[in-house]
Amino acid sequence: MESINAPHWHLLLNHAPIFGGLFSIGLMLYAFIRKDIELKRAALWANLVTAIVSYFADSTGGAAARIVINAGLVSRDLVREHRWAADVALWVMMLAGFLALLGLVLGRRVNRTSESPKIFNGFVVATFVVSLAAAGLMGWVSELGGEIRHTEMHFSKAVTDSLLKVQPPQAPK
Repeated sequence: MESINAPHWHLLLNHAPIFGGLFSIGLMLYAFIRKDIELKRAALWANLVTAIVSYFADSTGGAAARIVINAGLVSRDLVREHRWAADVALWVMMLAGFLALLGLVLGRRVNRTSESPKIFNGFVVATFVVSLAAAGLMGWVSELGGEIRHTEMHFSKAVTDSLLKVQPPQAPK
């Protein structure tokens, strides 16, 4: 079995910011509906973990880019555009993670009977808003990353529909 190289690590980790971000946003929405402080804390933790994993996903991109560019597998311009978008998305995700961390630290004494959870709730709302922006940006980064190695994403609907009708060759018996 081959060892895992930089592109493998990048592909393995780069899905976590998208799914982690969507999970934490969904959990925050549910926490708002339920008005549950513990669910809000869990959502902030999920957002913080997502931000940390996003950093590691981003840190694997440079080596992965060098490998696929030097092998002549992709356009340097596509990688450059993906990299720029990833930098923007990472900064926004880090801001969401920082807000989540501040909310967790400043809100550690807030409980169900507290009369003043306003600061905590303010950080939850701020984290939610920034997380929405981060999720949108991560989706954009994902789209650009897919263009690098997933040529099927460039097909029009008419082409994909016609390809779906083609029967694959049968293996000899």
